[in-house]
Amino acid sequence: MPTQNPFLDEIDRVVTAIIELKMEQASADSGQAAAIAAEVAAKTQVINALQSQSEDWRLQRLDVVVNDLRALAETELAKQARLSARLRALLVRVGGAPTVALEPPSPPPPVTTTTTTKATSTTTSSTNAEFVGLHVRIEITPQDFDALCRVSQSEVGHFAKHGTGQLKGGVEAVVETVINRTAHKKLFRNTVQGVIDQPFQFSAINPLGTWSKLPTASANVTAIVQDYLERRVGGAAGFLRGATHFLNPHLSSATALAEWGNFVVQNAVAEFGNNAKKDVHFHGTAPGTGLPEPHVLIFGKTSPVFDGRGKPLAGMISTGLRSTLLATLEAELAFFGNGKHTETEDPHFLRVGGYWQSIGKSLDGRTLVTMSDGSKIRPAWSAAFVSWAIMQQGVSSARFKGAQAHWVYFNDLLDENLADPLFEVMNPAAYAPQPGDLVHYGRGTAAKFDLAAAKTFLEADSFYPSHSDFVVEVDLAGGTIKTIGGNVDNSVKAKRPKIGSDGLLKPRLSNGKTFPWIAILRLKVV
Repeated sequence: MPTQNPFLDEIDRVVTAIIELKMEQASADSGQAAAIAAEVAAKTQVINALQSQSEDWRLQRLDVVVNDLRALAETELAKQARLSARLRALLVRVGGAPTVALEPPSPPPPVTTTTTTKATSTTTSSTNAEFVGLHVRIEITPQDFDALCRVSQSEVGHFAKHGTGQLKGGVEAVVETVINRTAHKKLFRNTVQGVIDQPFQFSAINPLGTWSKLPTASANVTAIVQDYLERRVGGAAGFLRGATHFLNPHLSSATALAEWGNFVVQNAVAEFGNNAKKDVHFHGTAPGTGLPEPHVLIFGKTSPVFDGRGKPLAGMISTGLRSTLLATLEAELAFFGNGKHTETEDPHFLRVGGYWQSIGKSLDGRTLVTMSDGSKIRPAWSAAFVSWAIMQQGVSSARFKGAQAHWVYFNDLLDENLADPLFEVMNPAAYAPQPGDLVHYGRGTAAKFDLAAAKTFLEADSFYPSHSDFVVEVDLAGGTIKTIGGNVDNSVKAKRPKIGSDGLLKPRLSNGKTFPWIAILRLKVV
């Protein structure tokens, strides 16, 4: 959305024309004066319409600013909640107990936005999309469902003349676009109905002011929306890859096409309707818009956590700690750009410092250790990353003790040092990893360790170089799992280890050689 009011120049132009006409009218004969008066009246109506559109634009910009302020407030509250969790964990770790309640701060009150148009005035409260942990929770209420059905029919109900497939795809694409916008906290309103009623977005609503004045959807369209939502909460991925925009380029203004429309058409992720007949929707994302936040859908039941592209972060229904852990990991992966940003960059070096602080170490991503020969190295922080990610979920030291080396928390499990361990040691030859688990393997002199060798070595020496990554996705069809780890190429980065058709890990490959896995640490919660 442009930052300058796009209607002001046109208003100025028409006002100037009216002034010139009135000056001409003063010296015109009666016949000419009447014609000029009619033209002035017509331009006055144009001015009234432009001023109404200008006011709608101003209110829309106000909504954006309010949502930006809310997002900033939520970010600060999340920081406070993490600090509270760290303090609680630290007190537990040193044997103390909080003397005051260390509850996370209350979220800010729902933002209420009022949109005024010539037709009506509607008030929308942010009740069905709230930011929980690190993902947005979008609950589809009966009224939201009605709104989705009506707006879908108004936009693409006529696509049935191009075939049932075009109608079905078009309806599903409209619904998914609304969901993606609801999960996109920065640019759009944070409720389903608020997104649908946002000015200048859905053509049939523009003259009405609100979706509730649209005709009730047909049984056919309603069934398509119902089936689509049921599939999504069942774990089906979205197909628009997080797209938040669509348009018919044959009906769009030259300004819209130049600013974002041509880009969407040229980079469309989906197309429905009939382009040859100039009755079509191209779906994509405007330049610089970015992806929606990770989110869950609630429609009768709760979906897995979806990433910004609408892809489930787990092959199972994830709730509770598992769900928030996966969302935390995906958020860190996004923050580091999947390896694009490294430990020494600003502000990423400070984030690495946060990982170290979670285990009581005053280090960061720029810390250098001087060796005896004068050379300098940076301490490895992959175990600190694992510890931080788990502590972000409020896990106590009775379940997991943070450590600066992977073998330390692995040994806690083997020696049964925890009252209620969060993980269970599994043999990778017999157990298929699942989202939330840790895959553990040896490095350097321990690269050839399997589970038996690691156990023996810990009994004898209590140390070996190792690494662990979190599993965030299992793709049986593709024969891989997706893992996220810290200090991978000096960043937070994803990898794709291979699995067999039974889901078991295949041997690791490195420089053309194969190496075993030591263990899988199975997450014991949902």
